[in-house]
Amino acid sequence: MAINVAYNVEVVGVKGTENIKSEEMWRAYIAKTWETIGPLAVKNIQTEIGNVKWKKVNVSFPRAVSWRADKYKMIVFMDPAIAPHAVYQEIGVHEHTMLYLLTATRPIPVPTGESYLTDPKKKYPRTVFRWATQRWMGVPHPYTDQRGVQRMATGWVHPGYEGKRFFRKGIDATLEEATRHLKLLVFKLTENIERTDK
Repeated sequence: MAINVAYNVEVVGVKGTENIKSEEMWRAYIAKTWETIGPLAVKNIQTEIGNVKWKKVNVSFPRAVSWRADKYKMIVFMDPAIAPHAVYQEIGVHEHTMLYLLTATRPIPVPTGESYLTDPKKKYPRTVFRWATQRWMGVPHPYTDQRGVQRMATGWVHPGYEGKRFFRKGIDATLEEATRHLKLLVFKLTENIERTDK
């Protein structure tokens, strides 16, 4: 399943537009507005990305923030060519059985905790490489950890995680600032989540 998330900013009202006497003047004003808000949104989202404590730092991630405008609407988005998994960082992931691993073309690295090797005072991260198989998909089973303790695990189940909402926070900050400086316009923010079976 593919997921797309977009935040749409629309102009839904105007105030005190007596000086804008033609549709051409109005379009020029809106175009200038988007030229102000677009880069501001990119900057604010990139700031929010920088505020997140990531497990792994991806230096190209902030470069994926982009925007485009068409007359009365502006769309801010993450370029999927640069950050294809950004949507999952934004909205999070539910716990799920990772059936998609059955199509992996190589063994999957699985962290298994710490290993003591020869010196019990020195611990090292330990990773094993395994093929995902239908037999263990979502199947609870006992196992013994590296300390010899009997535990239970469920095969190939992702525990899920909460979304960081860095994008939404950046957009909220942008609209708050835009509302203070662009007093002629009333904005509306909508969140659009699309799920497609791909």
